Amino acid sequence: MPPVGAPVNDDGVAFADSPGTASPRPVSAAGPVADASWDAKFEESRRKAEQLSQANDWAGLAAHADAWSRERPDRNEPLQSLGIAYARLGNYNAAADALNRVLTRDRGNAAARVTLADVYAQSKRWSDAVALYQEMVQAD
Repeated sequence: MPPVGAPVNDDGVAFADSPGTASPRPVSAAGPVADASWDAKFEESRRKAEQLSQANDWAGLAAHADAWSRERPDRNEPLQSLGIAYARLGNYNAAADALNRVLTRDRGNAAARVTLADVYAQSKRWSDAVALYQEMVQAD
């Protein structure tokens, strides 16, 4: 039985994602339904983000990662890609916002912490950068 108030498809299966997302993931009362196509789509999005990054297409990566993060709000990778793209575009506030969202969920995410510290340094937020670098050194 779907959770109370959950949107359902024509078969009465509830979706885990909010209404209006591009490809909602089915859920059961026990949680998200395993779906190979769901994982394949995530991997395809990850590969596309990697290709855009390798091509230094930061605007393309920002657009892709923004859509990807709305499609997969349960994953950190899209937000990390978004943070990197915004940082490369010089939009440091948006980069910090995306990376802080990752760290809110996973404070131990070393890649996001290093990138955020670099974003703070690039935006001349010296005290924030130093505090984050020191936090990382103390964690080692």
